[in-house]
Amino acid sequence: MTASFDLLEKMEREQDVIPYLGKDRITNLPEGILLHILSFLPTKDSIRTSLVSRRWRYLWKSVPSFNLSVLVDGNRHNRTPQEIVDFVDQALMLRDGSDLKNFSFSYYDSGDDLDSDDLIVHHLKTWIEVAINLKTEVLDLFLYPAESIFELPSSKTLEILRLCLDCAFILQLPQGFGRLRNMELISVGFLPDGIPLDFFSNCPVLETLLLSDIRFNGMSTLNISAPSLRILTVDVFNLSNCEIKVSAPCLVSFKYSFSLVPKTFIFSRCLSLADAEFYCCKDDGDDASDLRLSKLIRGISCVKKLTLRCSFFQLLRLAKDVHTCLETPFANLKYLKIWLDRCVCEVYVRSVIYLLQSCPNLEKLVIKFQSSISHDRTQCEPLEYPPRFRMGHLTEVEIIYFNLKDRETKWEKLLRYHSPVLKQMIIKPWYLAY
Repeated sequence: MTASFDLLEKMEREQDVIPYLGKDRITNLPEGILLHILSFLPTKDSIRTSLVSRRWRYLWKSVPSFNLSVLVDGNRHNRTPQEIVDFVDQALMLRDGSDLKNFSFSYYDSGDDLDSDDLIVHHLKTWIEVAINLKTEVLDLFLYPAESIFELPSSKTLEILRLCLDCAFILQLPQGFGRLRNMELISVGFLPDGIPLDFFSNCPVLETLLLSDIRFNGMSTLNISAPSLRILTVDVFNLSNCEIKVSAPCLVSFKYSFSLVPKTFIFSRCLSLADAEFYCCKDDGDDASDLRLSKLIRGISCVKKLTLRCSFFQLLRLAKDVHTCLETPFANLKYLKIWLDRCVCEVYVRSVIYLLQSCPNLEKLVIKFQSSISHDRTQCEPLEYPPRFRMGHLTEVEIIYFNLKDRETKWEKLLRYHSPVLKQMIIKPWYLAY
């Protein structure tokens, strides 16, 4: 009897399930969940779902995101710029007025029809204003090519701003964004007054800032005073005539790459800085680079983790007075990673040694030899032991991109000789580093 009762109960449970197998369960989901699902689709696809059923007919009008990516290739059949403009205009105009959390527009034209590009740029200004009026929180734009002077409207709701534009696109920022947390500007041009002096201080919750391939046309001072900024990346080629002032009490990570040493780099209230990376080169016509480099090092001397590319040691090698550049010790530094050329000349070695002498509490050192052969083979003499120095806290060394012969193998001996508490040395041949 018990077995029969259990079998009957199992059959009843299966009968409860079977009627649902042929039904559209997605359509029966709550509207909020459906809108969330549609928000991950490109806008043109979310509009197409209006053909699914009556319930889906108007759902796309409330989707909290707009996402359109357009690639114009002169060798293929594409939508005309006017058709693109008409589509975006109607998609925004027919919305039901609900909040638009995310506005993402990507336009790339591989042709040379500048009039068409101007049409897109002209309407883009209106689309951004509409998105901001609809309380957008994420504004993500990729536009190439583009030639225009555009004043970005202010917003009380914007939290993430990502702009990747043509450098001929001149941007004028507002006085600030009260809720902005993440800002990425790539290939953007600025006039001397393009960034208001108090812009970053008027972004009180800004945590991440990326400036890449920026053209500062005549700008003499870049003032980054951000009370909540934690991550700062500056990837700009020429700032040699620009004064950079950074005041960020919460700054944790700073990366400065592919640029000349700036005219002045002043750090203030950046005592929480823990991680820094540098890749910069020397301006051949600059006789004051020693002083500039010294100021730069002084500003980040409190870091605990530091990565230096080979170009940094080129600067030290060419410096008139290395001791002046490294007069401020890295007293808190625990982890140091350096990149070197395979062909290491003696002056390079001494630059590295001078740096190590400035790191009295260093615990781990990583030396990464670049796979490319150095073009500078001057003064490539045998590696000799420098004057005595002591790394009393260094316990771990890792050497990678290492060819295990001739000059490079002597790095082991040098580091062992000057590191009395060294516990581990890891050597990775270059062919195992990939």
